[in-house]
Amino acid sequence: MKPRNRPVYFVFLSAVAGILLLVVFLLSQESESISTSSDRNLVSGAFLASCLLCLSMTVSPNWITRALGRPSKTRSRGELGDSARGFRGHHPDCVKFDNHRLTVGHRNLCSGCFGLTVGALASVALVVPYVISVDALKGNFSLALLIGGFCAVSFAFTEASVKRRVGAAHLMANALMIVGFLSLVVAMTSVGGAVPGLLAVAFSYLWIDTRIELSLWRHSKVCSECPQTCKMY
Repeated sequence: MKPRNRPVYFVFLSAVAGILLLVVFLLSQESESISTSSDRNLVSGAFLASCLLCLSMTVSPNWITRALGRPSKTRSRGELGDSARGFRGHHPDCVKFDNHRLTVGHRNLCSGCFGLTVGALASVALVVPYVISVDALKGNFSLALLIGGFCAVSFAFTEASVKRRVGAAHLMANALMIVGFLSLVVAMTSVGGAVPGLLAVAFSYLWIDTRIELSLWRHSKVCSECPQTCKMY
């Protein structure tokens, strides 16, 4: 598949996954099944494990790629010679990527990864009261959670695609995306039990991959529009 077609392919798959999740939600709602504490514990455990994986990737975004022996999306110094750049905040140390970073004290942080960290930590805190809750969520409230989750994911996709990047907005979009995943997981588990909830967890991996593909596409556009020769993407 050509690199320029990958974002379109991932967005298409994400849309299909969203439609499928909505269909499962509506069918589960009609069946009037009620989630049990075992369902909540199982799904919450899978979601918490996913949050831990997310946190590890915010520290070292490419550790899974390296572990699998796959090539990096960025070009190495060996490929570019003296024109290769170093990295600050997970981005090339180029002024074109300054709005992709946040400066906290003397540290440069990737605004996207920092947002994912905030979202993952917030979601871990929010999932605790859900696990220990006794009553199942009402149907209308579950629907509101589902809609809110889809809105958060869509916002993250849109923000990752726009040309003008604002660090604070990127942070917020990524944080809300992870909280949106939790919203979708809770909604699906509440109306259908463990299987729909685990389906939402699985689709979260696809959606975060889509967000990454959109960011990589935007990074490549930044490099292609820059007159300098150090094309890191």
